[in-house]
Amino acid sequence: MAAFEDAFTVGVDTLLTAHTPDIGTAWTLVSGNNTAFDIEESDDTLRVQNSTLTFVMSDDLGDADCYVEGELASLTTMPGKYVALRIQDADNFIGWVNAGTGGGGMRLVKVIAGSITNLMTMQGVSGRVYKIEAEGATIRFYEDSIQQGSDIAVTEFQTETRQGVIATGSSSRFLMWIGSYAADTLGGGGVTVTPSTINSESVSNNPSIQFGSVLNISPATIDSASTSNDPILSFSAVLNITPQAIDSVSAANDPSILFNSALNLTPSTINSLSVSNNPVIEFKSVINVLPQTIDSLSASKNPFISFGVVQTIGNVTASFKDSGISVKYEEDEINVGYKPNAITVNFK
Repeated sequence: MAAFEDAFTVGVDTLLTAHTPDIGTAWTLVSGNNTAFDIEESDDTLRVQNSTLTFVMSDDLGDADCYVEGELASLTTMPGKYVALRIQDADNFIGWVNAGTGGGGMRLVKVIAGSITNLMTMQGVSGRVYKIEAEGATIRFYEDSIQQGSDIAVTEFQTETRQGVIATGSSSRFLMWIGSYAADTLGGGGVTVTPSTINSESVSNNPSIQFGSVLNISPATIDSASTSNDPILSFSAVLNITPQAIDSVSAANDPSILFNSALNLTPSTINSLSVSNNPVIEFKSVINVLPQTIDSLSASKNPFISFGVVQTIGNVTASFKDSGISVKYEEDEINVGYKPNAITVNFK
């Protein structure tokens, strides 16, 4: 949807300046004859019926980076009738005109002090939409959204923000000209941010940016800063962050981060610091921490670590039972008197 649109739908023949557009405020006569442009009720097309050089503008959108487009209603030679943008006045602008029915009839032109310079020529086709896009010193021309030729450099009129229709020369009002018109700035109708980073600043400056249920941001990092600054950012039930580390800092700043019942953190270390800073992290009944050593230091900092009935550490096997304690030392059969190679502790 453009900022200004008109399909020229009327119930009776109507002057353009007396007609209210479908989207936008008004058609405004800038110069020339108020009766020059007329909308024909029988086919809802804009026609020219006056020989006076006339400029009628659509809403001034205040940006020279813009586009204007119109549907060619009939492949009829109609020189001097322009759909235009960056209009300084009726003698200075960039526009398209159907000046003939042959291969060079559709023309993209710039007009300076009334002198016409062809920027591109091609075969026009009735019923198709022709669009001019201006961005900086670059002009592009489209037929039904397909760019024709290459970008064209035009240094004139880079500060002019007006769009509209311009016509000169006598013409029968029974010759159809354009069947629709639209104009907007290049930023209108939506925002595409590629491959720019979507961060807290862009979201806060553009609060109406919305995403679908699934948002893939790659290779950008989703970190605590973006989440805390954009608290409405949410994820689906399964979130894969690879190879970023989930550490105590991000968990502490984003306390609502939840994980599935099974969480694999490899090769990161699960240590006392991350557990104490993230007390809601829970693990399954069996956790394998390899090749990390479970020693007295880690056990004292994590007193809830528990082991099964039988534990083997190196050559030492400890068995724990409900009643009684027995300790048995067996010497090596070859090296009698030396340090035993195994110790068995029985609790009975």
